[in-house]
Amino acid sequence: MLRGYGIVFFAVNLYTRFFEYFWDALDKALFFALLGLSLWFLAKKSETVWLETEKRFGRLLDKYE
Repeated sequence: MLRGYGIVFFAVNLYTRFFEYFWDALDKALFFALLGLSLWFLAKKSETVWLETEKRFGRLLDKYE
């Protein structure tokens, strides 16, 4: 479990460092276009994982409501 958290936080750190490094180097329109596309891609992938998890294990929130 800790390894999974470590990998997630490492990926988030790399993601934020990438945009921090290129803030001054890129044109602002290109910077925000890349940021928007990457966030769209992350949201699409996370929704796919969420739906796949619901399909495999059923609705997770039903247990807690």
